[in-house]
Amino acid sequence: MGEMKPTPGRWIVRRSGGDEWYFREGEMTIVREGDEYDAIAVMSACAQTEAHFNLFAEALNVREEVGLSPVQLVEQRDELLAACKKLVEWEAREKDHAIGFMERINLCEVAFQMMYAALAKCEGVK
Repeated sequence: MGEMKPTPGRWIVRRSGGDEWYFREGEMTIVREGDEYDAIAVMSACAQTEAHFNLFAEALNVREEVGLSPVQLVEQRDELLAACKKLVEWEAREKDHAIGFMERINLCEVAFQMMYAALAKCEGVK
């Protein structure tokens, strides 16, 4: 995987310069940009902590932007991917006739049911 490109959003990681009365020098916090008092976490700064804070801020920005957690987005992606693979499998069987006509019809039906279910999930339909 490449370098993470943060989702632009209001949740940011900020390192304190020590001039704020509520943070010590070098502490980091996750805040909503422009809202000094809406801090989620405060921790002494180190490289590992900063990476964790950036990841957490990213998850908050994704949640605000699309209304889903990163885990929910992965679940949707996996469902769409499985449906696409099933459609590709059906197309291959249509071309090579490796299975009988009725099996191809059933495979087609399953592939489209998977696709409709995945699309419904993406659109928030239960």
